[in-house]
Amino acid sequence: RYDARLIEGYLEFLIYEDDNEDEALHTKLALHYIATALSLLPSSSLLEETERRSDRLEDVRSKLLRFIDDSNLFDVHRALSKAHGTPLFEECVKLYCKIGLHPEALKILVFDLADLSKAEAYCQSIHAQENSDGIWFQLLQI
Repeated sequence: RYDARLIEGYLEFLIYEDDNEDEALHTKLALHYIATALSLLPSSSLLEETERRSDRLEDVRSKLLRFIDDSNLFDVHRALSKAHGTPLFEECVKLYCKIGLHPEALKILVFDLADLSKAEAYCQSIHAQENSDGIWFQLLQI
């Protein structure tokens, strides 16, 4: 079995450097980021181990969030099936947004993250993109 960082680096090279647009590779990278982030979530009480994992977790989550923003070539539904129900809340918000499930994204912002200012910013962003007041009504219904 290959080292996870080696696979990650190779997929990143293919997508970012080689401009590969193969949906399967994009999906593989998205799923790799999710699996890696989930494997790095705190489970150890050893401070040194937790700090080491925390740095890597922050790095992987940052890559995943950027990837979700940048790529339209991965299977969002497969990524959501892996991330939904986990502590990857911000990632799920972006994934739900990508497929237009704004009520689901807003529920995470309001209930899981308890961040009304982010929910408001989300609505402003969607309103600007879609030029519709519907997003505000969706927030009010939550």
